[in-house]
Formats: sequence, C-alpha cells, structure tokens
Amino acid sequence: QQQPASQLTAVAQPNQTVDTSRVPPIPKAAAQLPSPLQSDATPQRFREWRHEWSDYATMVDLASLPQTKQLIQLRISLTSDMRRVLEHKLDVAPDSIVEVDTVLEKLQTHVKSINNEALRRKAFSKCQQMEGETFDDFWIRLKLLSQEVDLCKIRNQTCIDEWTKHGILMGIRDEELTQKLVEMDASATLRDVLEKCRSHESTKSASSALRDTAKTCAVSQYKKDKKAAHKEKSGNTPSTSAPPALSDKCDCCGGRTHGKKPCW
Repeated sequence: QQQPASQLTAVAQPNQTVDTSRVPPIPKAAAQLPSPLQSDATPQRFREWRHEWSDYATMVDLASLPQTKQLIQLRISLTSDMRRVLEHKLDVAPDSIVEVDTVLEKLQTHVKSINNEALRRKAFSKCQQMEGETFDDFWIRLKLLSQEVDLCKIRNQTCIDEWTKHGILMGIRDEELTQKLVEMDASATLRDVLEKCRSHESTKSASSALRDTAKTCAVSQYKKDKKAAHKEKSGNTPSTSAPPALSDKCDCCGGRTHGKKPCW
C-alpha cells in the first residue's frame, strides 16, 4: 500500500555531507604532570619519576609538540634546584634545542654521580630477607637495589641474572630452601630460581596451615573429652551428702523404750 507523502522517511543521498558541528567533541583524557624531580633524588626515585614522565608524555602526545615546548614541559617537572643543576652543571640552557631524551640521559647520569656506587653495591650485597618477610617482598627489595648499581658494565643480561641469583642465594633465611637452590643445576635460569623459591614458600605455608588446623582440632577434642568426664563424675557422686540419720535403737538390747537412758 502506498503511504501518504507526509509519512515517507527521508533517505540521505550518498554524496550528502554530515553536519559535524552538531557532533559533540570527544573529551581528551586528563593527564597530570609527574611530581617534580628533586636535585638530591636517589636512582630509584629517578627511575619512578621517569616512568611517570613517560606516561605523561604519551598521554599528551608530547612528540607532536615543537622541541622548545617539550623542554618547557620537562622543566616544569623539575624543582627549582634541579632546574639550576640542569642549566649550570649540565649545560642545558632554557633556550636550548637539545632533544628531550638527551636531557633525560644527562639527568640520569647526574643522579647516579651524586650517589656513591660503592655504597649502592654494598647495600645490594648485604640485602637479607627479614624475619616474617615473604619471598616476594624480599625479591622486590633486591630487584630495586640491583637496578641502582651496574652489576655488569657491559649490560649483559646473562651476567645480570647470575648476580641476581647470587643475591637471592645469599639473602634468603630458610636453610632448607638454601639447600634446594644449591642442589639446582648450574644452567638453571633466574626464572627457575624464582619458581623454586615461590613453590617452596607456598608448600611450607600450606603445611603450616594444616598443622595449625590439626592442633586446633586436637585441643578442641581434648576440652570436649575433659568436660564430658567431669560431667560424668559429677553425676555419680552427689554434690552435697546429707549426714546419716541418728537411730534411737539400743545397740545392746535392741530395745527402743529406754531412749537415752542406760541399758539394763
């Protein structure tokens, strides 16, 4: 059936343009500058700050900005003391056209130079698992300390893994786990060592939980048995015993007539 002209639906032509002025703009994701980097920052703090800076640069598409504006954004992320260090010690003037990555490398070198390398190596070699500390918590501390020192000058990953395995072996507290690590094949990777440590800790925690459960059940059963025995004993023996009734029968004649008088 033919519909009235007033009810026909208008169909857009293929070459018809869409009015984009009515389309709401897509909101941009909010990006926050990293906390300002201080002039006395440790290597670990610089590493965290650089990750924050990298995330910020990605969110705002920093690479699309001119070089001067990129450096302005970088200087905003530094404290006033660190900006003075950047200008007077690292020779990066405010109007410099040095690439941002080059400036970041200069900052990293400066942070490492103000922290004694020997002391950082000593902290890594003396890292010990504390009492009650889980293996993962110990591993995180050891990993962070290893990143603050140049374990291998040539940055060979195999060399770094070997030093890290040595740090784990010397730092763990569990003697049984130490023996297991010593017995591992020399070709075992760092991943193998980590899996061995986590598996041992998991098994030990499960065994401890089972022992605690069995101990709790045993104590509970002992209390129940003791309570039952006490109840049974209390039921057989009267709590208050009445004194025996006095008899007026004479022990000699068996008579009851003379009462308390002497027997004839």
